[in-house]
Amino acid sequence: MDRVSTVTTPVVLVSPSPVHALPEVSRALGAEVFVKREDQTHAELGGGKARKLVPLLAEAAERRATHLLTIGAIGSNHVFATAHHGRQQGLGVWAALVPHLQSEAARHVAGQTCALEVELVPARHEPHAVWQAGVQFQRLKAQGARPFVIPPGGTSPRAVSGCAAAGRELLQQIDSGLIPRPDAIFCVLGSGGTAAGLWQALSERDWPIVLYAVRVYPSWLLGRAALALLSAGLSPRPRPAALKLVDDQLGGGYGTPTDAGRAAQALFRHDGLELDLTYTAKAAAALIESARGALAGRRLLFWHTAPGGRLSSSRDALPMPEPLERLWLHGG
Repeated sequence: MDRVSTVTTPVVLVSPSPVHALPEVSRALGAEVFVKREDQTHAELGGGKARKLVPLLAEAAERRATHLLTIGAIGSNHVFATAHHGRQQGLGVWAALVPHLQSEAARHVAGQTCALEVELVPARHEPHAVWQAGVQFQRLKAQGARPFVIPPGGTSPRAVSGCAAAGRELLQQIDSGLIPRPDAIFCVLGSGGTAAGLWQALSERDWPIVLYAVRVYPSWLLGRAALALLSAGLSPRPRPAALKLVDDQLGGGYGTPTDAGRAAQALFRHDGLELDLTYTAKAAAALIESARGALAGRRLLFWHTAPGGRLSSSRDALPMPEPLERLWLHGG
């Protein structure tokens, strides 16, 4: 077993993350469009994944964990963020990786993860990855280690509290006049943590803001009931905020780019935002469609969860080991 230590210091995020107008997007859409820059939550590697890791690594510290275990797709931002922030805390990191649609962006993230001296093992599919994680958990326990499981996508009720904290930041920024109150907020609906946390925060105010959660992962489990369960217990809610689930931007499935996403990527780039075609570009495409249709003339806010910071653009990547390369190319 590798010599590792337990968590000693928490992940410290830039708080609050900035909010500002998007003048070029606003001009193109004939609407007021603003952004919450969650990509700027950490100098090295921020984004929505970092928000979730703050409470998760705090829980790992409470349990005196020595290792983190998780699963994800090859090129997963979640696995990369877990590996980076976990290793920064002196923890061993193990992850089972399942096949993913091939893209240069995903290959680069996979290579960056390989460069972090973590243990990555190939898995044929998600049930196989879960089984491998269970075996590894028992193996580490038998060696006297204290493994801690980070759920897929980093989403759990405790992790959602980090996303709810980001939502409360936004409420305070509106209160202080940094931006006007939006009529609608658009965010990604992947594993559900960001949407659940925002919904929780918005429910603490009696404001007529509608949250549009744009599905990028084809799971029927991620509905209104699932989001309610994830956000339950964070704080009392006077009434649930308005929530709309958007299903028409998924395209061919998880990780499959869409023409609308590419168009959104090109438009938002004019305001200095780099969207990824798997997640944020699809949420931005939903905003664009709504601004030109049902929400014409309304004030809109885009929740930008893409990873940001020095490591997000670093070229320090390694080739994937042969077993992962084979899984990447052939699915097994």
